[in-house]
Amino acid sequence: FGKLADRVDRRMLCVTADLVSAVSAFALPIWLWIGGPTDIGSYIANFMLAATTALFMPASNALVKERVLDERLGKFNAHFEMATNTGMLLASSLAGFLVIWFGPTPLFIFNSLTFVASAILTYLIGRKPAKSAVVQTEEEATPADVSTAPAPVHQPIKRLVLLYSNGNIGLMVANVILTALVLHTFNQGAWLIGVVDALAG
Repeated sequence: FGKLADRVDRRMLCVTADLVSAVSAFALPIWLWIGGPTDIGSYIANFMLAATTALFMPASNALVKERVLDERLGKFNAHFEMATNTGMLLASSLAGFLVIWFGPTPLFIFNSLTFVASAILTYLIGRKPAKSAVVQTEEEATPADVSTAPAPVHQPIKRLVLLYSNGNIGLMVANVILTALVLHTFNQGAWLIGVVDALAG
């Protein structure tokens, strides 16, 4: 997916991934409404959402690198991560209460609408701006210029992928264990899952 994100229009790839996610999220309540098996529908919807997320993430990260100036990346990433984590914690804490108050179907529909909103906002970013040619004279160039420094011979790509995968697997397993403990061991409602998940985060 990372190589695909490098070859195509990153903005439209993000929009496409969001729209596919919206359809996948909206298909689940429709599936349940027509009487389809809950477990099969949930597994398929979650798989589709995971697949489109795997496509969306590298494309959106590349889009940020493409549109944000290098000297602003540090500040932008800091604000972006804080906003993302705040949204995830708020969503986790509210989801359980919203399921209790409104039921799962309205929540699934609202979830699909968030993907539509993301697609619209990403599309409104606009096309990639044309880069102005910058000519660097010999006097301006320095031996310590980072842009001309050779890449490391041994890049730890496989180890970084393993580290990233291990972190995601740990989160998924922890969420499954947390759900099983709260619902089946402690016999509590869905609201407590969101609270505990938010506090853990």
